Amino acid sequence: MSDRLNNFFVVALLLTCGGIAHAQTSNPAASYIFPAGAQRGQTVEFMVGGLFLLNDPWFEISGTSVQVPERLRTGQTVWFDGQLLTGQRALGPDEYPKDHQGVATIAGDAPIGAQHWRVWTSQGASASRVFIIGDLPEVVEREIDGDPVSVSIDVPVTANGRIFPRSDLDIWTFEARRGEIYTIEMNSKSLGSPLDGRIAVYAAGKLIADDIGSQSTDPVIQFQAESDGPHEIHVHDVGYAGTQACVYRLTVRPGLRTSWVYPLGGRRGTSTEFEVGLLPGADGSEVHRISVALEPGAAQDGYLRQPFTIDGRSTEPVRLEINDVPERLEEEPNNTVSETAPMVGPVVLNGRVDHPGDVDLWPVAAMADGYLELRLSAGRYGSHLQPDLEVLDRDGNVLAPNDTQPVKEDTVSSDRLLVFKPEQDGVFWLRVRDRFSTRGGPAFGYRLQVGSPTPGFHLSFDKDAVTAVRGNEVSLPVHIERYGGLTGPVAIEVSGLPQDTEAGDLLIPAGKDEIAIRLKPSETAPIGGHRLQVRGTHTSGDRTITRLAIRAPSNTDTPVDSVLFSVAVATPFKFKNRGPYFAFANAGTVYWHPFTVERNGYDGPVTVRLADRQRRHLQGIRNAREFVVAAGISEFEFPFFLPPNMSRDSLRRCLVMGIGQIEDEKGNRHQVVFTDGEESQAPIHVQAPRLNIVSKLTSVYVQPDSTNEIEFEIQRGANLDLPVTVELIVPTHIDGLHVNPVIVPRDQHTGWILLEVGQDAGPVNMPLTLRATILENGDPVIGESTVTIVTASPNGELLTSQLRASSASGTE
Repeated sequence: MSDRLNNFFVVALLLTCGGIAHAQTSNPAASYIFPAGAQRGQTVEFMVGGLFLLNDPWFEISGTSVQVPERLRTGQTVWFDGQLLTGQRALGPDEYPKDHQGVATIAGDAPIGAQHWRVWTSQGASASRVFIIGDLPEVVEREIDGDPVSVSIDVPVTANGRIFPRSDLDIWTFEARRGEIYTIEMNSKSLGSPLDGRIAVYAAGKLIADDIGSQSTDPVIQFQAESDGPHEIHVHDVGYAGTQACVYRLTVRPGLRTSWVYPLGGRRGTSTEFEVGLLPGADGSEVHRISVALEPGAAQDGYLRQPFTIDGRSTEPVRLEINDVPERLEEEPNNTVSETAPMVGPVVLNGRVDHPGDVDLWPVAAMADGYLELRLSAGRYGSHLQPDLEVLDRDGNVLAPNDTQPVKEDTVSSDRLLVFKPEQDGVFWLRVRDRFSTRGGPAFGYRLQVGSPTPGFHLSFDKDAVTAVRGNEVSLPVHIERYGGLTGPVAIEVSGLPQDTEAGDLLIPAGKDEIAIRLKPSETAPIGGHRLQVRGTHTSGDRTITRLAIRAPSNTDTPVDSVLFSVAVATPFKFKNRGPYFAFANAGTVYWHPFTVERNGYDGPVTVRLADRQRRHLQGIRNAREFVVAAGISEFEFPFFLPPNMSRDSLRRCLVMGIGQIEDEKGNRHQVVFTDGEESQAPIHVQAPRLNIVSKLTSVYVQPDSTNEIEFEIQRGANLDLPVTVELIVPTHIDGLHVNPVIVPRDQHTGWILLEVGQDAGPVNMPLTLRATILENGDPVIGESTVTIVTASPNGELLTSQLRASSASGTE
């Protein structure tokens, strides 16, 4: 038997016998896609950042309108250290996603709106995230370190940016025309980005408008330009945070932006009059009334996106609900029980909580032998209403909801669902109000569909990616939303199951609202991602109803209708820390920490590097070099490089992860990873650096086509009587600066280095790093300081790389 087959046999045997059942692996997780969208008809390069995605993960975007590679290419990760976190802020956990590249081609007729993307490896799948398809031209930020550098854009446009590192500030500049109304809208929270954004518009240094959105909504600005000329849009995090995952899309266009629309929809084949309110900055609080013909064949999927034209200017497309049942518009006042003739379903009631404390009461007739089904839609169509829905009798007593008839929130079909069975024939009042009596206004509209429809159901799942290691079981919860009096059982069918995989618990019993489907791949099930679809079927007499499950709540235009089921392989090896609990090491040096690989039958090489997820912020600690534990070796020391500017007397808990490769029974190779929070860590107590370098001048004024001397002093620690290499590090985005390193002999402590400045040097938007390096037993000992470069702008003003509002990546 060959060594390769023997190695596979041992690993497979351990998997089967449970010998590595407790070896902890880290599941892959997606952090961002950047840019987070594209214009239809275009091809765009993108990168996906994630944790433990290893090399070349699998990738997909839903639908057929976007063509992407089956696998991403693992490349260089864009990284800036940013401001040093110290004190308590440096003691929290942190994540360090790695970038993977791809190219997306968007069809010219691709539907506008959100598509969903997912990524997975041989060890698991990540839940889907959003990729936006737009119809405006797009630009993508070129990320650089240092102070913000403004980038010019032509409107209309969608600019794709990222607030990274911490305290980053992006500046976009466009030429405005006096009297024109502009709308600036950010998408970040809607992308799943952690960015809590603020956008601010400046003209000639004066703040024109700004917005921070809300806890759940992104900022948007509408303003009328008071002058011709350049206007700056500043984008940053409200708390001046910033990470790799803080991506955003910024749409800038001439035109109007609605603040609210009422009613929130209409009936097909009719002409409906809408009230449209605009954001402040256009024409105050004036209400515009616009009639729209809703064509008979429009919006067969239940909604449409409708722009409105006001005084020759167009608004953004507004999402409206469309159906085929009669509609009623509320007539104020309707906040008391009255003798108004009751309505009979099916009907859609269009109402609004017009002011704080407002209550709407709708009389409806219902029979004791049927069900009264109430579906209220608000937030999914842009309303601010947080609805409270109740059924009252003539005396004002609340009949529903109660313990046996709860209101269901955030269902597949509506914001609120209440099914009420009257005990006797009669007239009942439906009460709608906001949950908080201090809220109300023109933006608090709703649509309340009343009826006793044919019995049916909707199916949904909460998560669209699940992972099961071969031989282990995972549960997939599925929810049912019943309507029209349907109470009977629903049989479940799962399509797309991989070979040698069992599915169990495939029946939703009568009266139950949820089941957990059991999925168990065998030891020989094919490793990788498999798209499952879940269908439910209910049969009553000669009538059969079948529904496909989607992810809920479904407020996007293209709901996810499949679950990515990842059949994963376990990691056979794990690490054990065999070093001191507290190791003392100097900043600016390499610290080697001892570990043991418990191989559990795995004899191949293990690549070791800093883990993607850390227990504490790293303060710039990085791998000193690429490190591989050779095949068959069990004990090793891993080199951590400790930057010279780290906090002194601080304890860093640095986690490492190991990456190996195993082969399955079909000869397919799979990368696996291991890390954990205890045995994979090196506790390092950081002490003062052993080597320092100090510039005689903290700032240097330079002119084009000049050569400048920068004097320095070397401060060597004990036992560092060695030659020093001195460099002036120029960031890659700064052109026109050239420096040759110099060697300072072991018996000298001072010297100078030449900085050559070209004719068009720049942008000099950050200090340069003056670095001293000694090689001691093959490892570097480093000291650093910064030198501020001062240049002259075309108008003669001095520009400095040190005087900056933030440590920003900026744009160019």
